[in-house]
Amino acid sequence: MSTRTTDSGRLARHKRWNRASRAPGTVDATGDVIGGLVGRTSLGVLFVDYFHVPDSLRGQGIGARALELAEQTAAGRGCAMSFLFTLAVQAPGFYAKQGYEEFGRVACEPPGNARVFMRKKLEPAVT
Repeated sequence: MSTRTTDSGRLARHKRWNRASRAPGTVDATGDVIGGLVGRTSLGVLFVDYFHVPDSLRGQGIGARALELAEQTAAGRGCAMSFLFTLAVQAPGFYAKQGYEEFGRVACEPPGNARVFMRKKLEPAVT
């Protein structure tokens, strides 16, 4: 099973959560979830749990905008920080462009790969 299928499947299982919280999501013409962001806020922190943008939609600013919307929502809930992890072979460059900084790295499979832990200070919500 490819990572893309796994990520989309996880997002699909959270479809109801996305609707209830208005989390950023991407659906196709049939209404199936094909991408989006699933996260949670707790004790002043946004935790980004799953985030996937289909290959066909990358490079259009959709991922940056979805992450920005999640951060704005979290800031509105009083969050001051956002945390996530990605894989070294996936998207640390994307997150760095969005203002995230690496604060830890743990080796994982396949050889040469690592979980990259990243954080970002959130701007206070504008009221």
